[in-house]
Amino acid sequence: MRFLVLGPLQVVDGDRTVVIRGLTQRSVLGFLLLNANRVVATSRLLKALWPDDAPPSARQILQNAVSNLRRALSPSGSVVLSTRAPGYELSVPTDAVDLFRFQRLVEEGRAELAAGAPVTAAVLLREALALWRGSALADLVENGVRWPELEVLRNARLDAVEDYFGVVLQSGRHQAVLAELETEAECETSRERLSGQLMLALYRCGRQTDALAVYRRTRTALIEEVGLEPSHELRRLEQAILTHDPSLMPAEPAAPVAVVRRDAPAVEHGHEVELLRGVAARVGHRARPHLVTLLGVPGVGKTRLVEEARCRFARDGMTVLVGRTGPFAENAGLTALGEVIAAHCGIRRDDPTAVAFGKLEQAVQDVVDRDDADRVLLALGALVLSPGWRVPAGEVLSAWGSMVGRIAATRPLVVVVEDLHDAEEAVVDFVQDLTESVGQVPLLVIVTAGLDLLARRPGWGGGGRQATTVTLDPLPTAEETSFPITHTFSC
Repeated sequence: MRFLVLGPLQVVDGDRTVVIRGLTQRSVLGFLLLNANRVVATSRLLKALWPDDAPPSARQILQNAVSNLRRALSPSGSVVLSTRAPGYELSVPTDAVDLFRFQRLVEEGRAELAAGAPVTAAVLLREALALWRGSALADLVENGVRWPELEVLRNARLDAVEDYFGVVLQSGRHQAVLAELETEAECETSRERLSGQLMLALYRCGRQTDALAVYRRTRTALIEEVGLEPSHELRRLEQAILTHDPSLMPAEPAAPVAVVRRDAPAVEHGHEVELLRGVAARVGHRARPHLVTLLGVPGVGKTRLVEEARCRFARDGMTVLVGRTGPFAENAGLTALGEVIAAHCGIRRDDPTAVAFGKLEQAVQDVVDRDDADRVLLALGALVLSPGWRVPAGEVLSAWGSMVGRIAATRPLVVVVEDLHDAEEAVVDFVQDLTESVGQVPLLVIVTAGLDLLARRPGWGGGGRQATTVTLDPLPTAEETSFPITHTFSC
C-alpha cells in the first residue's frame, strides 16, 4: 500500500485506488501521514479538524473516523493504525509514503553536492521534485485545511527547487531552466534566493533589463510583505548586473577529471566514518548517549568527515542536526546550539519572525510536556529568534538540553557542534556534561575542535565509557595519492 500526500491525498494498493470517504476521514489520514510513525495526541487531531471550535461530539466523530480508516487500511499488514496514549499512531514503512521518499532523495542530493558530484546531485533533486503533483494535500486545502505542517512542506519543496536550480546554474545550463525559473519566481516573489537565481539566468541569456526588473519586483514584495529591504547578497547581485561584472558568466567547462566512485566512504577518513557509524549503532541499540570529539589542525578535513558521516547516518535512518560555532562571534557557542534547534524546526534565515516562532512553537509542543513547554519555548525563542527579550544563558542551555533530549527520546538523533574551541566556557562545559545530563536516550553528540581545546580542557572527554576522542591525521597531498582527492562517494 502506497500513500501520496505531495498533491491530492491518494492511497494505492497495487493497481487499485483505495477510496477514503468523507472529509473527516481524509483529514485524519492526511494529518497522521504527515506525522507518520509518531504518536499524535488526540488534542492535536481535534485542533487540526476543528481549529476554531470543536463540536460537543468531536471525540466521537474522531473515533468513528479512526475505526473506518482501520477497516480501509486493514488489507495491508505493514500499515497499522494504533491507539497509543495520548492519541494515535500510524505505523507505515517510510518507502510507502511519497513525502519520505522526497526527503530521502533531497538529503542524498545535497550529500552528493557536498561531496563534489553536482551531476548526480541534480539527478537526485530532480527525481525528488518529480514526486510533487501539486500542493501537499491539495484536496484538503481546497476544503479549508490550513495546517502549519503544510507550510513547512511547501517551504521544503521550494528549498529543494532552489538547490536544484543552483546546481544547474553552477554547471552553466541557465537556458535549460530559465522558463521553469520564471514560473517559480513569479509565484514566490519574496524568496530572495529564487529571485537571485532568475536574475542570474536572465542576465546570462542577455536580458539585463528583465533581470533588473526582477530585482525591483522582489524589493517591492519584501517591503510590502515583511517591511525589509533585500539582503546584501541580492543588492550586490543587482550591482554586478548593472556593471556587467564578468564573474556573473559561467566559467568555461573544465577538462574532464577522473572521478573515483566508491561504495565505501571517501578514502580520506573512511576508517573514522565507519567508527562513527559503529558508535551511532550502539547509541541507537542501547539508548545511551555518547560524545565523540574529532580533533585536528585547521584544514585536516573535520567538516568533510562530518559531511561524509551525515550521508551515512541518513542512509541508516538517523536524524542529523548541525550547528557551527562562528569564530570571534558574540555568543558563538549559543549561536551554534540555536542552529541545531532551527534545523530541527525547519526554520530558514529568511523566515519572518512570526513564521519562525510558529515553527518553533509547534516543534516544542510536539515533544515537550505541557507543563514545561512555556519555559522551553521562551528560552529557545531567545536562542533561535533573538526577538529582544533577555533570558539567562543557564536557562537557555537547560531548555536546549530538555528539547534535544525529548527529540532523541522519539528517534535516534545525532547532534553535531562544529568548531567548539571557539565557544564560550559555559557552552563548552554544557556540551562536555551533556551525555550525563540528558538521560538514557539514543543521542550521539559529535564535536569538532582544534587541538587548542585540549589546552583549555586537558581532561576533555574524561576517558569515560560515554566519550570517545579521535585525533585526525592531515590529509594526503596530491603527490602522495595515486587518484584525485576530489571525488564522490556513494550515499
